Amino acid sequence: SSIEWLEYIDSVTDSKTILPFHQYEPYYYTHQDSNLTYPGNIDADYDGQAEWVDNDWLVTYLGQADRQDHPLAVNEYGVMRYAPGADLYQRDSMNIFEQHGWNHALWNFHPASFSEDDSDFHFLLGSDPDNFVEVSNSDLIEVIEDNWTKNTLFPSTVRFRKKIVLTWLMLLLQ
Repeated sequence: SSIEWLEYIDSVTDSKTILPFHQYEPYYYTHQDSNLTYPGNIDADYDGQAEWVDNDWLVTYLGQADRQDHPLAVNEYGVMRYAPGADLYQRDSMNIFEQHGWNHALWNFHPASFSEDDSDFHFLLGSDPDNFVEVSNSDLIEVIEDNWTKNTLFPSTVRFRKKIVLTWLMLLLQ
């Protein structure tokens, strides 16, 4: 579901077709294993050399999708909750999605059957990788909630609340 594969999808004549993709680039940053920072120098093209990755890089990278004749949906994206600059990365990503008019679904992985070690994308646990209790606030939570307040349509008439929206998203992802 990488954005790079969109160009290989055969032309579809159904006007109701939506093309989905996942967005975890640059992967070395979103899936931290060396304390990379956003914005910062990251080997984003896997050539062994670091490039400067910031909002401009994301705009260019995600701009590949502009060639599509169908609506797009970023049906999975995110960043490890403790990645340095995760809030800035998430803000920039969501702003680009909104500018393009793409629907998007944030990956918030925390199934009950997994151990605490699998909580890297559970943003409600805050930015401390050793914390396994939900926090009421963090820079990343603020960015996500700010983006969600832009929503004008909801799956029900229930007012926006973090738990309700997260439950709805988790049901969609299962």
